[in-house]
Amino acid sequence: VVLTLQNGLGNAAALRSALIHDGVRPHVWLGVTTQAAVRPEPGTIVHTAAGITAIGRRSTEVTSHLRDIASALTSAGLQTVAVEDIHRWVWRKLAVNAAINPLTALAGVTNAAIDRDPDLRVAAELLASEVIAVANAAGVTIDRQEVLAAVDAVARTTGENRSSMLVDLESGTRTEIDAINGAVVAEAARHRLRAPANQLMTALVHARERDAGRRPGADGFVPDTPDTPDTPDDLAGVVA
Repeated sequence: VVLTLQNGLGNAAALRSALIHDGVRPHVWLGVTTQAAVRPEPGTIVHTAAGITAIGRRSTEVTSHLRDIASALTSAGLQTVAVEDIHRWVWRKLAVNAAINPLTALAGVTNAAIDRDPDLRVAAELLASEVIAVANAAGVTIDRQEVLAAVDAVARTTGENRSSMLVDLESGTRTEIDAINGAVVAEAARHRLRAPANQLMTALVHARERDAGRRPGADGFVPDTPDTPDTPDDLAGVVA
C-alpha cells in the first residue's frame, strides 16, 4: 500500500504507473494534510502551524487497516483521521491550493496577502469558485462557503509562510502548477467546461518556469497532467 499526501490531482495514477512491479500495480490511498511548514534552507524544515491529515481509499469503507495507519500517525504527533469521503477532502484542498499558491508565487508575497489585499482576495475567490464548479461536475459536491472560509483560514494561520510555489519559482525549480491549476483546467475540459482564471494562472507560471529554463517550449498552454485524475468516476482500478 502506498499513501500519497501530495497536492493536486493525478498522484494516485502516477504512483501506480511508476511503482508497477512484475505487472502488479500497488494499492494507492489518497490523503491530504493541512500541516504547515517552511524550508528556510536546504535540509531544514520548520513546522509553522498544526493541522489535520485525512486519509482514505476509493471505496467509502473505512477499514481497520486505514484506522491503524491514522492512529499511528496521530501517535507520532500528526493528527490524522480516516475518512469515507476522501475525494471531497482532496478537492477542498485543491481549491485552497489553486487559490493561494499561484497568486502568492506570481505576486511574490506571503500567504497573509491573500487575506489582506482586496485584489488578491477577489482573484482567490474566482480561482476557488472555478474549482468548486469543476468538482461538482466531476461528481464531488463541495460547499462554496466552506471552501472560501478554508482559503481565508489558511491565509491567516499560515500568514508568514511563503507558498511552496513561490519558493519553487524563486529557486528556479519546476512547480506543482500542472497538478493544481492545470489539473483543474484539464478536468474542466473533460466536462465541457472552462476554467479561464486557472488557465491564466497556469500559463503565467509556465512562462516563469520557461524563463528559468525549467520548462521546454514556448508554444502556448498545454496542461501537463495525467490522463486519469483522482476523481470518483475515474478511480476504478486506480485507487484501491
